Amino acid sequence: MVRLRPVAFITLFLTIWQFAISRHPVHLLPTPEEVVGGIGDLVQHGLLLKYVVASLFRVTWGYVLAVVLAIPLGLAIGWSRRAEMAFNPLIQILRPISPLAWIPIAILWFGVGDLAAIFDWAAIHGERERDYAVVGIRHPLALAARPIDVRPRGAYSLRGHSIGGFGSVTTNKLIATIVGEVFDKFVQAYPRYGSEKKGLPTTYYLTIADEPIHTHAELERVDLVPLHDVAAFGLGNPLAGLVDGGTLFLQSELTDPGAIWATIPTTPRAEIIRRRIRVTALDTAALARARSPRPDLVLRMQGIALVGVFLRVSPFAAEAGLDRQALLAAVGERLGRFFGKRGRAVIEANLELVAAAYDGLIDVSAELGLPAGIERGVTVIREESSSLIGAPS
Repeated sequence: MVRLRPVAFITLFLTIWQFAISRHPVHLLPTPEEVVGGIGDLVQHGLLLKYVVASLFRVTWGYVLAVVLAIPLGLAIGWSRRAEMAFNPLIQILRPISPLAWIPIAILWFGVGDLAAIFDWAAIHGERERDYAVVGIRHPLALAARPIDVRPRGAYSLRGHSIGGFGSVTTNKLIATIVGEVFDKFVQAYPRYGSEKKGLPTTYYLTIADEPIHTHAELERVDLVPLHDVAAFGLGNPLAGLVDGGTLFLQSELTDPGAIWATIPTTPRAEIIRRRIRVTALDTAALARARSPRPDLVLRMQGIALVGVFLRVSPFAAEAGLDRQALLAAVGERLGRFFGKRGRAVIEANLELVAAAYDGLIDVSAELGLPAGIERGVTVIREESSSLIGAPS
């Protein structure tokens, strides 16, 4: 009977796992059957060993370095009083730090794209210029880190820039729920920072695909970038990682497309035209103020407007053959699930807000005749307009 306990525990664990996933509307984790199928697929294509080696590469070298350096240092400290006096204070300072706390520092030092560069270099057959290379530092012999897009084929991703407390993280979850249930897609939604960072910049991510999404990391390539404020261009480059032909959404109090375009700095305007990025805008703050049943909900409802924007600019409604009425009906059902405890008036106000955002979105690129969008399989001749690029900042 004792021998059967591990089997019973594993069986119970797998049953709970399968039941929990089957009851959740959004597939954030694979089922046990999908895990087994994925392993079998990797074995069938001869990839399992390759991926295991890739995953253990840095761990193995880290362990080797620790053995080579730490063991001799420990022996020296044990044998020599002088060595103990020299190194022990530093060891006592570093010893209480959690190993997990070193991960961000290691990423800053060594980056996340070295592994691909190393494998590309190692895969070169025949004669090389040299049998060694440098990674992780600036050096004439350093290998260039390569970003790897390991999302499922045909995936659609969003990276939003907002402020904590505006309800953007909740909105991201709501969009994920709508897409997962209404369009029958696999989704993955998560923020870089949560609502505890109220008032501070927040970045949130959403990936949508027709198959399970196995990665969980800050996205290198995205199709849609919503900005809470055009001032984000002064803090970084929001266009970084946005695919050519992607969509940029701006929260703007302005309604004239030319005036909205002029608020974007000159250099990003040139990049937007060159890369055929579609620019859209809307005053979500005004929409929220006009429809919020209570003053304390204005900020959070401003984030909900992004649902209407997303449904308007993303391709999923058209692919599913759903018109405006069907979309809003589906949104209303999910809003009731998210905000039902706040009363019917709040649900209806949010639904009106989503509808107003869907209907009122300003397509700046279309209004100004800017080149925007790229059809798959079509070679794009990039255009530039000096008059549009040089508009006043």
